[in-house]
Amino acid sequence: MKSKFIVPVLKPESYLRKILSTPQGILYIGKYPIKDLEAHILVGDIVSNTLRGNIKIIDYKTRRHINIKPIINEPLTNLVNPRGTMSLMSRTIAKAKNYRTIIVKGEEDLVTLAYALENEETSIAYGQPDIGVVIIKSNRLKALRILKTFKPDIVVYNKV
Repeated sequence: MKSKFIVPVLKPESYLRKILSTPQGILYIGKYPIKDLEAHILVGDIVSNTLRGNIKIIDYKTRRHINIKPIINEPLTNLVNPRGTMSLMSRTIAKAKNYRTIIVKGEEDLVTLAYALENEETSIAYGQPDIGVVIIKSNRLKALRILKTFKPDIVVYNKV
């Protein structure tokens, strides 16, 4: 029997999800794997396996289906972050700043915002499906403007 977790989250409005799915930084176009790029924070399993960086945020999936085994750096922690949300737990882990690998149960995409709030002017890399890799410089003010549009919610999560 699976345990149920009540997870406090912030959810973007539907119009914002479409905007956030477009590249938010410099897009490096290329076929997998794109190498010779680096960023402080790497989001996604393929990006974490192929680029150089200090912090990896992974979920053992690519495009929500294909299971892959990324290279893991210690120390690591687990994070529950339901799909299409930013859990408050992600904010806490980003603030702690002492983990090199974060294994996400759910989806890692919006966890990027939690790290952007805590790491001003830090490079963050994430995959742009079927196109390449995006690298952005974190900007606390921009992240706050985006998060102000999110709505608080509670998600009952039973996939842990």
